[in-house]
Formats: sequence, C-alpha cells, structure tokens
Amino acid sequence: WSRRMSTNPVVLFIVATLVWAAMWCERFMIVVGSLSQGFLPSIWHDFRPTWVDWSLLVGSIGLFCFLFLAFLRWVPFVPIGETNHLRYELAHGRSTSRDAGAGVGAQDNTR
Repeated sequence: WSRRMSTNPVVLFIVATLVWAAMWCERFMIVVGSLSQGFLPSIWHDFRPTWVDWSLLVGSIGLFCFLFLAFLRWVPFVPIGETNHLRYELAHGRSTSRDAGAGVGAQDNTR
C-alpha cells in the first residue's frame, strides 16, 4: 500500500466501497442462512423476502436519505469561511487566480 494510493481520494473511495459491500454480503449470508434453516428438518426451505422485509429495506434507505438531507440542511457542505472570502474578493474586484497557488493559511499582502 503506497503513500500515493493511500492519499488518492478515488482509490480510497473504491476501497471503502468494496469493504462496505463485502461486509454487507457477509451480514446478508449470516442472516439469510439463519432464517432459511429451521430447527426441524421438515420445515427447511429457502428464504424468500415478504412485503414486510422489502418495506423495511425501503424504509431504512428512506430514513437514511432523510437524515442525510436534514444534516445537509443544518450543516453546510461548503465552508462558510471560504464562501465569505470569495464574496469579499468579488465585491472588491480582486482576482482569485493569484491566490490559487497560495495554499491554506497564506497571507495576502497586496492591499
């Protein structure tokens, strides 16, 4: 695992997605395996989800989406400090291109 790979957001997203999918599949196999195998051999059958199972899945996805959007409503995903700085620069007719390579926390001594 190289430093270049561990700092690349695309690679980290792909690895995180694969880990999440593998953990979900593992949990699915545990749950479905335990639900499809009864205690008596006469009642063994394959698990088939009912409308209740599907509605719980859709409801949990909907609840997650609702809570995520509510979180974005109260916590902005754009830093307010950067937005205010850009608004100040646009109001005073200053160019942002010279500050692009300055980095975070750089001093602007052009006033």
